[in-house]
Amino acid sequence: MCQSGQVATQVTCIGSSCSSIRLHCATPQGGRVSIDLLERLWFPSELHGTEDSYCHGDDVVVGVYCGGANCMTKKLVCATYSRDDECVPSCDILGLECGDDGCGGSCGTCSSEDSSLTPMCRGDVGRCVYFVAADWVNEDKSMTATNLVSTGMGCSDDYCGNVRLIQMSVFVDAATSEKSDWISDNTGHRWFWNSGTAASDQAADCPDGMAVSYLKCDGRHCDNLRLHCGKPLQWQVEMTEDPVVTDWFSEEQGRMDCPDGKVMTGVECQDSKKWCLTNCRSYCDNKRLRCRSIKPEMAGAAILGVVPVAELPSSADPVSPASSPWYQGAADTANNLWGGLNGVFQDSVSSAQLLCGYQSLVTVAAMRLLYFFS
Repeated sequence: MCQSGQVATQVTCIGSSCSSIRLHCATPQGGRVSIDLLERLWFPSELHGTEDSYCHGDDVVVGVYCGGANCMTKKLVCATYSRDDECVPSCDILGLECGDDGCGGSCGTCSSEDSSLTPMCRGDVGRCVYFVAADWVNEDKSMTATNLVSTGMGCSDDYCGNVRLIQMSVFVDAATSEKSDWISDNTGHRWFWNSGTAASDQAADCPDGMAVSYLKCDGRHCDNLRLHCGKPLQWQVEMTEDPVVTDWFSEEQGRMDCPDGKVMTGVECQDSKKWCLTNCRSYCDNKRLRCRSIKPEMAGAAILGVVPVAELPSSADPVSPASSPWYQGAADTANNLWGGLNGVFQDSVSSAQLLCGYQSLVTVAAMRLLYFFS
């Protein structure tokens, strides 16, 4: 379901035969969406059939219900759109604290009284986010849990023997925590006299929909690594795209960040050279991150997963966010959506249609959300 006052702008199918549906929503510019909702009939009426469903008149799609196994039947939720001659800023309506207001103005910029903090605006939620570095971890010291989403990793000491997570002020749901297997530059014990946990792989990835929130070390120079993952609270990890893989890094670089506002969902150790004298890549010396986009389920004050500055964990140190043009343009994210909707809604919306057919559900772009104009 979209938030109150928003409309569906895009639909994404997830899983085999479109077993799950994700709606992308935005606030229309120059109009209002009624809070009174109307549910259409379930469709298709015959299993595996092909049938269209519409929102009638000036109604628009604001939600979709799934029914049956693998969402084989669906129901549209509609609301009436009324055009306003004057654009109404969305700052107060949605509780946006930064970024564009949908009418060409601004809801504000991000700043902090603490000079060590560098807040950035995520325009996709209209909220200010902060970045911190968790405490250093090695074979003798465990990480203090923060329950935050990780966006990068830091390295120090020989062979990257100390590691720490770079994290964004977005909570993970601690109840969803899952652990990866141990990984290293080699599987098993490289030599019979090696101590510590034997790694079972050279790469670890979080389960679908989760991001890294905690890290464990074992063995000399933090030879073996284990990830703890959790679902970002009121965010969705984008699984319809391939993960972005960063360059290799170690203590020489000091830090590696996921690009373009993405979060860390996996890590890989570079394979070591068995017969060598120098630069053998032992002890998981070189690492690279696997990153995915996250998309908010809510926006503004409704998204409770964004951590206020007063609630940042005291065990973590403030750090600057990764240098990325994505953050400079992120404040325009909402405006780009609203601007597009402004063009859509300049003429009266006569109907909205969701096409549903069993044969089309198993193909790419299986579902389409279409607007027709009079």
